[in-house]
Amino acid sequence: TSLTKPNKETYKLVLRAWARTKTKHGAVKAEALLEEEPAYFDITDYNTVLAAWAKQRNGFRAQTLLEKMPHEPNDASYGTVMNAWAFGLQPDKADRAYALFKRTQNERAACNQVLAACCYTPRRAGPDERERAWDIAQRVFYGMKETKKNERSFGFFLQACDLLVHDDDDKKKELLVDILRRCCREGLVTKFFIERFAQAVKQDDKETILKELGFCPETLDIPVEH
Repeated sequence: TSLTKPNKETYKLVLRAWARTKTKHGAVKAEALLEEEPAYFDITDYNTVLAAWAKQRNGFRAQTLLEKMPHEPNDASYGTVMNAWAFGLQPDKADRAYALFKRTQNERAACNQVLAACCYTPRRAGPDERERAWDIAQRVFYGMKETKKNERSFGFFLQACDLLVHDDDDKKKELLVDILRRCCREGLVTKFFIERFAQAVKQDDKETILKELGFCPETLDIPVEH
């Protein structure tokens, strides 16, 4: 008895099944299907496989697939690969995410993904890579329209400042306070944000700074007007 050749829909179903296993093996098998019958798959299918690699935090595989896609990548494609870089362990991931950022049109999501890549720069990164990540974080954050920033934008930038600016740098305190003031002004302060701020600022300065801005240093309660 002759076997029926799988059709387009069958390939799509199997691809999605492999991609959703959240395993490296599943991502490999899903990408192999793209290569086996490329004409069967559209941009959504390619993005599904990009997401499978992003779940593995494998920016290299995601980027490689992005560059050889037969379809024009869309914002979802770029955003997915930026996520793969952002949560991976590559020391230069901020640079890699920033390069993709310049190719996308979705400002808020793309900015936050680059900021995430900066603030999660691994501690094993060298001085040059850390300095570059901080430069990118500032360029992206200060370049965003205020209306495009959300609590994630402020949170990622605060963490980037804490991680990438040396504690001995006299400007660190000024930078942290400026980020908090901006966040207050936009009404985007959350309990998590203020707790993160309290951890980042020097303990000798914490009580004075928080009191000046109307926060309770002991409970970190957010003032009603914020």
